Parts: sequence; C-alpha cells; structure tokens
Amino acid sequence: PVLTQHLLDWLVPTESAATPVVRVGEAVSLVPLPRAQSVFVVAPDGTQQQIAPPFPAPPVTNTQLPGVYRVLQQDAQGAQTESQFAANFLNPRESRVAAGVSSGTAVGSTRIAAASPEPREIWPYVALVGFVILAVEWWAFHRQ
Repeated sequence: PVLTQHLLDWLVPTESAATPVVRVGEAVSLVPLPRAQSVFVVAPDGTQQQIAPPFPAPPVTNTQLPGVYRVLQQDAQGAQTESQFAANFLNPRESRVAAGVSSGTAVGSTRIAAASPEPREIWPYVALVGFVILAVEWWAFHRQ
C-alpha cells in the first residue's frame, strides 16, 4: 500500500499543472485542482490577481515581470495549495544545438586539421591487470 501511494503521488501530483517556465508576456494556462474554490496568482513583485472563479480558469496573461509566480488555490475547508511557475527572458539562440563549422577545416575540404593530444583512458588496462590477478588466483586455488 505504501509503494502504491507513493507511485500515485508521483504519477498524479496534487498540485496544479502549470507550465513550469514561460517567456515574459506569454499566457499561462492553469489547471485548478478539482476541489479548488478560488485561484490566485502572486507576481514576483507581490501583487495578487484572482484568476478563478469563474471556472474553468482563464489563462494568466499578466506575466510582464520576470521571476517566479506563485499559484495559490484554496478549497472549501480553507486548505491552501501552492504551486509555482517562472517567467524568463528565453533566448532562442541559447537552445540552438546544431553543429557549427570547425575552425580547423573548411566545409567540403579534405584537409585534415592538426591532431590535438587527447587524454587516454586507463580503465581497460586496470581491468586487464585485475583479470590477470583473478586468473592467477583461480589457477593457484585449483592447482592444490
């Protein structure tokens, strides 16, 4: 029962499913908890905005400040659940992962750049020495 409960808590979290990181000025869709009676968003400067009621909650469009926004949800018994999302100045160039042109060779050229020394790994040699030691011990044990 404990493992099942932990798996359910991990797979189906009780917090709202907000987009964790958005661009500044981008709208954020919130999914309130089923028992939530009211939903508030607290901006990084401390200003509080009521998002719901009415339900379903409209997207949060006031994300002009960079920083962490807190989402506060309150149910009928007064219990409060808090989740967060962040608004950042995301730069598309930071996520570009295409290979660049090497400075040592030209594109389409067959010239080979000067080889730079690379560090060599020694683990295969250590493993070989360990294997030899084990083989000698095994041979000495079975010789008796």
